[in-house]
Amino acid sequence: MRRSLAPLAGLPLVLALACQKRQVDTPPQPLGPAETATAKASSPPSSPAADETPQTLEAYLAATPAAPPVLPPELTGIRGDDPATKIPRCVKTGWSYYQCDRVYPKQGRVWVRWECAHGDDPTTRSILCTRLAEYLLRGVGGPTDPVMARALLDRQCQPDDPQFRHNCHVAARSLMFEDPALALTYARKSCDSHDDSPIGCRTLLPTLEGGLSRRPFTLETVEGLEGLAKGDACTLWTWPESDGRCSARLACGERVLYGEGGSSLPCSPDGTAGEDMTTAKDGDPAIRIETDAVQLDDDATGRLGAFTLRGRLE
Repeated sequence: MRRSLAPLAGLPLVLALACQKRQVDTPPQPLGPAETATAKASSPPSSPAADETPQTLEAYLAATPAAPPVLPPELTGIRGDDPATKIPRCVKTGWSYYQCDRVYPKQGRVWVRWECAHGDDPTTRSILCTRLAEYLLRGVGGPTDPVMARALLDRQCQPDDPQFRHNCHVAARSLMFEDPALALTYARKSCDSHDDSPIGCRTLLPTLEGGLSRRPFTLETVEGLEGLAKGDACTLWTWPESDGRCSARLACGERVLYGEGGSSLPCSPDGTAGEDMTTAKDGDPAIRIETDAVQLDDDATGRLGAFTLRGRLE
């Protein structure tokens, strides 16, 4: 089951209430040259100036046009299974509603950047700046920009930010694979309060302090994934989330095949885990983790299309 990018500390309602002030059907406003490309569903994914990123975070945000962007309703990602996933609902929930970032990734990149640069509600602005950092890290709606993403995460994970513990938690989860040491620093900031820290601190901090379970494996069979072949080296990470459930991430090189936007699946004390629903049913591939093997399958509606792979765990 895919976990939404919604805030982990129960913040979607706050976002929804704050964002209801904004209207999607504002009169058309002229967009900047780079943003015009973003607004076209057939154009390369881009938020303003994404291809010529300014050298500083301040310049990057200052380059965002002041007028609220007009968001075209065209599909720019993968068609979802919830008919309620529409542009107005995505805006009202700060792109945290189910599958918004998958169905309308380009519009989401433009909107969260505009809210981060020009939003007038401090809580909404804080949360959406952190969401923009996630999009920049993962390449949602445009190219990746890890340097700008880390600058944003660091800025939002400060005690003077209205949502700094939540933001530090997102930063820790976002960087826990690429930079575990930095992720641990963010997690300690997020989890320093018994009353105010996100509930996810119960597992995130101990997991980072103890080290993620990281298991390399070799592909034995693969179908439907161009560029991957038998014998390729991949990695599986798992960590506990709550009683009977865990999260997982599977990547081959820099290509994340499972768990990029979060995950949650049933797991057992012996380390086996999995669920059989593909993207059409629950938003992400089916995964099966055995003591010595892992299998991943998805259908045609998934981000990578229909595929299957099986690997032997070391």
